[in-house]
Amino acid sequence: MIFVAENGAYIRDTEHIYNVESFDDTTVNEMLTELQDIPDIQILACGQESAYTLNTTDPAHVEEARHYYHHLAVIDNYAQMDDNILKFAITCPVPQTQALIKDFTDRFAGRAVPTSSGHGDIDLIQPGINKAYGLTHLGQRLGISLDDMAAFGDGGNDIEMLQAVGTGVAMANAQPDVLAVANHVTGNNEDQGVLQFIANELARR
Repeated sequence: MIFVAENGAYIRDTEHIYNVESFDDTTVNEMLTELQDIPDIQILACGQESAYTLNTTDPAHVEEARHYYHHLAVIDNYAQMDDNILKFAITCPVPQTQALIKDFTDRFAGRAVPTSSGHGDIDLIQPGINKAYGLTHLGQRLGISLDDMAAFGDGGNDIEMLQAVGTGVAMANAQPDVLAVANHVTGNNEDQGVLQFIANELARR
């Protein structure tokens, strides 16, 4: 199994790393300085080896984040990081999500692109490095066309990927803009929608 992780910035299996795309150190330092001045948000810097957050981060958020980041270091200062930073994961109050996306779009233009995965979560990713990019890179390595790929998604960070592949499938509980670009809609995540679609496709062949 090959993992296309961190919105396409990190591609690997258990033995081999196929590609890593990271922010340059200057951009990392600039963005973290600016992000720390924004109230009511939680910040994770997501690296190749670990994710990182400060010891001032809400402990409840840290514990929740550990469900998704099994390597999560709580540090005194971001200067302690010695890693390739692949993205920034921001959590905010849900009603502030769209306003923050607009702010981030303007504030970080040319340095990062904000994309929402719902529930007050915003990823700040490298320009041009998204899930579609990751699948394109992997397809070139494996000799598989994007037209021959299927992908499943439910959040804003899945849109480019669903548009790029031959079979883009949205979950029933996906955001409206995701549903709008998908070729197909399957069941929701509670009803094993991905497995439903795969089983139906295999039964047709």
